[in-house]
Formats: sequence, C-alpha cells, structure tokens
Amino acid sequence: MSPAVFVSIEIFQKTLTLRLRGVAQGSVLSPLLYDIFINGLLEELEKIVSGVDIDGFNVSALAFADDIALIASDDRILQLLLDVCSRYGCSHGYDYNNSKSN
Repeated sequence: MSPAVFVSIEIFQKTLTLRLRGVAQGSVLSPLLYDIFINGLLEELEKIVSGVDIDGFNVSALAFADDIALIASDDRILQLLLDVCSRYGCSHGYDYNNSKSN
C-alpha cells in the first residue's frame, strides 16, 4: 500500500489529524473500515455469475480479513475474476501481493 498522507487541521483551537490513505494497523476501526473498502470489490465479483454453485448460491469469491479466494470453474473465468480485481485495485489505489498469490 502507498505511504499514508497526514493532514493536520486546526479547528476551534484543537488540531485534528486525518490519515488520507490506508488504514491504521491495530486500530479498532481498521477491520470495519477495510470491510467497507473491500465490499465494493466483492460486489463487482458477485456481478459475474460465473463462480460455482454451492447449495443454490453462486460463489465466485470468499473473503476473510484481508484474504480473498477466487473460485472459478475454469481458467477463462478465473482470468475474468482476476481482471476485475486488477481494475478495482487500480481504481482504488490497492496493490496485491503477487508473491502471496498462487
């Protein structure tokens, strides 16, 4: 992830510092904020009705914390899902760790 940018603003004789990029590791809000951020990707993946059928539900991705598992019935569909992830990452400033992906 790119370095964070901090902006300090003085309001009513108090200084408010905002982090404009990234999520503070260890913050109690980090999991919630990350869930909100990554939900858009999961919604995009859900639009592709090309995953596998599990008990009547189309499943193309499983997510837990900051891990995402893509599920596809063939290589072509998997590449389509990867392309969606790549576009989402580019448009939202999100980098994937290719060395952890296989």
